[in-house]
Amino acid sequence: MRICLALAVALAASPAAAEPRCNVTIAYAPADVRAVVEAWINGEPHCVVSLEIRIVPTAGGYYLYARDAQGRVRERIVPDAHTAGVLVASWVADDRTSAPRPPQALDPEVVPALSVPARESELGQRWLSLGLTADGHRIGARAELDVFVAGRWAAGLAASVNNALGDRNFGSSQAAIDARYLKALAYLAPKMHLGRWHARPMIAVGIVYATGMVYQSEPLMSSLYDVSTTYATAQGGLMVGRLIGDNWSIHGGAIASLPLSHVETFELADGRQVGPTDLVMQDPRFVWYLGVQRRLW
Repeated sequence: MRICLALAVALAASPAAAEPRCNVTIAYAPADVRAVVEAWINGEPHCVVSLEIRIVPTAGGYYLYARDAQGRVRERIVPDAHTAGVLVASWVADDRTSAPRPPQALDPEVVPALSVPARESELGQRWLSLGLTADGHRIGARAELDVFVAGRWAAGLAASVNNALGDRNFGSSQAAIDARYLKALAYLAPKMHLGRWHARPMIAVGIVYATGMVYQSEPLMSSLYDVSTTYATAQGGLMVGRLIGDNWSIHGGAIASLPLSHVETFELADGRQVGPTDLVMQDPRFVWYLGVQRRLW
């Protein structure tokens, strides 16, 4: 009986029983930063908090986002991987521990100098964006998908549809134009982050298919006819947004368009009828955008 009691006391007092295992999931982090943070976590003798962590390179260092089992969120921007490791260890540490133990010697081939920024190729975050556009008269829609990501740059595909109303005065007759523009584009955009805020300048080129229904009134008769054309376009824009949770964002901004059709193609064979030139010139040059983003992977 005394032997059993002594064994029970010894087991209760042993370090293995007194030191709970750290339950930390690093959902995303550059490989070199992950190695440093894991070393600090493994060196922490007491853990009382379970965390899921994301570490994203950003302007000025690294953005840390951690959520515990109770749903509480911790956020911080730190200058380097060493500071990130110390901070994460403090988040999981038992209050009885004055400071986490420093990590053991790390393999220099696995963990490069901490002053060197994380490799940009580790950023591979791709987003799907959906939103509405407006030019002051009509509402349209736009979708974007990041296809390739390298460092802070994303390249992808975009599609949009928008309508426009216009008119043409021929002197003796008037024409009303109800036009629709379908656009397919390829874009290039750098990604910039500051905490939960982000910005994306964008340039794009693509093809526009424009159709228009024309009602033209003449002094003696009226006519209804269709016009269509295809032409190249270029776009530039700026989007600013804020993360909502881990995988969603709301963002908005402005987009400017410039048709790339040659000026000579604007000449019409019949100056008294609406033609492809009118559709190109009526394409809205500036629209506002508001939408949401979803992180895919």
